[in-house]
Amino acid sequence: AAPLTQEGSPLANQTWVRLGGPIGGLGYDIRMRPDNPDIMYVSDAWAGVHKSTDSGATWFTLNDGIDARTGPSGDAIPVFCLTIDPNNYDIIWIGLQDLGAVYRSEDGGQTWEKRINGIVEREGLTFRGITVEPGNSDVIYIAGEISSWAGGRPERRGREFDMAEGGVYKTVDGGNSWKAVWRGQSL
Repeated sequence: AAPLTQEGSPLANQTWVRLGGPIGGLGYDIRMRPDNPDIMYVSDAWAGVHKSTDSGATWFTLNDGIDARTGPSGDAIPVFCLTIDPNNYDIIWIGLQDLGAVYRSEDGGQTWEKRINGIVEREGLTFRGITVEPGNSDVIYIAGEISSWAGGRPERRGREFDMAEGGVYKTVDGGNSWKAVWRGQSL
């Protein structure tokens, strides 16, 4: 494959520019609307959700309704993963880091509603990925990492990291209620 910096590439003369904002730096998911790639979303485990409507030239935050906070000063908005519903691009799902929370937006991220009924872990559950069933927006799977210390258990350390467990939750009613459908342990 040819490098993106070869002559003729639309990116050849582009440079990165710091736009300011919160400390950030822990962005995990970047998603583009399938029907309009100028509309982009990025998740950030310190600063929440950000959106661009001009291919990333400018960004604004979309945290209205995300009430979960964490961090040393209690103002970090720990959005870890983000998914656009393939059946309705205005529906967006986010999962949080260490707080076992899921939020849904029906208006392209302008407002968020918490959807946690049935999720048993609160602290120590980080959601890392969300999938919506093609053709059925009521069926969603969300995969997470459960810290060894979740639920008051003693922490278990591996060679360098927490010996977290994995878990998958499923909803068949658009996130109104969730059920754990898989759990697995670290070896």
